[in-house]
Amino acid sequence: MTPARADRQSSMTRTLDSAAYLRRLRLDHPGPPSVAGLHALHAAQVERIPYEALEIQLRRPTTIDPHDSAERILRHHRGGYCFHLNGAGLGDALHEPLPLHEGRYVQGPLTFGMRPSQAEPGGWRFDHDPRGCFAGMDFRAERATVADFAARHHHLSTSPESSFVQTSTVERRDGDGIDKLTGCVLRRDGLSRSSARTIETQEEWFDALADVFDLPLTDVDAPERARLWRRVYAAHEAWLAAAGAQ
Repeated sequence: MTPARADRQSSMTRTLDSAAYLRRLRLDHPGPPSVAGLHALHAAQVERIPYEALEIQLRRPTTIDPHDSAERILRHHRGGYCFHLNGAGLGDALHEPLPLHEGRYVQGPLTFGMRPSQAEPGGWRFDHDPRGCFAGMDFRAERATVADFAARHHHLSTSPESSFVQTSTVERRDGDGIDKLTGCVLRRDGLSRSSARTIETQEEWFDALADVFDLPLTDVDAPERARLWRRVYAAHEAWLAAAGAQ
């Protein structure tokens, strides 16, 4: 048996601790599969599990095996980014799932679209709100596997050209809007209020992670925290310098 096949079989035999997962979501068991249950799970997921790429900033490699992602969420009270959370959340996008019907859908301050894809025959196109962090996605009408995304995950995790390497990113969606911590700038974009402020100290930055995004980072020790803050603040100063030069 090849190592790759052995890894796939090992992954297939692992199970998710669904009770722990529901506790992390602060959600009762939704009962038999239903549309209402799907909506409840999806909303709880994006409200409780932040979209975050701090492992990239910490220089701690991750896999995109779904069981490894679940382990990090459940055992270390962490979140994840695109390839850890896809299927459950898209950063500043969906608060609830969308039906596979062409149309426009309003969720809080954002409006999304679903339509047949012009790039993928038989597929679907998801159009993000113009204020979102990406334009949209085209989905093929075929099954995808973890292996399909491995190369892109490696690039986004390690390449100097990756926005996740260049800038620390944390987001959390709720029914009213989105909280974002991009570098040292903490922003709230919502129906009821919008605000932005710059965080100046390490203590305030980690307090924001814990209080706003429910990321106490108990798996990050003091020396790692200091290195992480220096990296984030240096990138912030470089961003300010570049903006001032324009």
